Amino acid sequence: MGNQPEMNPSFAYFQFEALTDPGYVRTNNEDSYAILPEDGCCLVADGMGGGSAGELASQIVEDRITEAITGTAADSPGLRKCNVQQAILRANREIFEYAKLHNFLQMGSTLALFLADSWNPQNAWLCHVGDSRIYRWRNGELALLTRDHSIGMEFDELGIKALEHIPAARLLTRAIGVSAAIIPEWTEIEVLPEDRFLLCSDGLTSMCPDSVIAEAFQCSTGSSAVIQHLVRKIQAAGAKDNFTMICCSAASILPAMLPQEEDAAAENRYLLKTSEERID
Repeated sequence: MGNQPEMNPSFAYFQFEALTDPGYVRTNNEDSYAILPEDGCCLVADGMGGGSAGELASQIVEDRITEAITGTAADSPGLRKCNVQQAILRANREIFEYAKLHNFLQMGSTLALFLADSWNPQNAWLCHVGDSRIYRWRNGELALLTRDHSIGMEFDELGIKALEHIPAARLLTRAIGVSAAIIPEWTEIEVLPEDRFLLCSDGLTSMCPDSVIAEAFQCSTGSSAVIQHLVRKIQAAGAKDNFTMICCSAASILPAMLPQEEDAAAENRYLLKTSEERID
């Protein structure tokens, strides 16, 4: 192809803070997380399956994505998304086959992932599976950017509220590794100066409603303070599950979009489309 645009060598305009904790009830922590600041990526994975199965599942998801995205800061956005998509498919196959071999029932993992656009600092990609969530705090307002893959959410979208508060409502309809195939959900978003994104496992959202999360951002000036505020709220509510949070904050001034040659943009569109397909 012709001349490629000069790629962004750094994602220094994002700052990351994270915390994971087993909570008060469980002795093990089935959550995993990764922050790759030089590659503009972070993720939370919440394992399930009991015993060591959940821990292993979330670790596999973290490891495969980390392997796929490390050192890709200079690659096109389409290639980076393609790498993540293929890593999720590999993790799904690895977990599914391991569970069959060792007779683990419902071994799997959720995922919430933030991926900065390597060509456009004012753009990013979100990817999620299951009920791990991604929120955005902007101009004093909290927005949920993901949709839980759960029975309760499926009924809610059909206008059926009766199941909202029963245990079955939290059962997942999608998770990495529980079946032979997986379809991650991708969302392209705009990034504005001083946006803050919160990635979290359901150990936070099962203990704290959205109003409490909004309060944490409203009352706290920095990402670390937001996380500590939420930790106190989770613990006050009993901390019945593992909980993990990553706060990703955009700088007050973002670089301009990098110029793209027409053929480079075409390559990006092709790779974005290809990333939706399975390539082994």
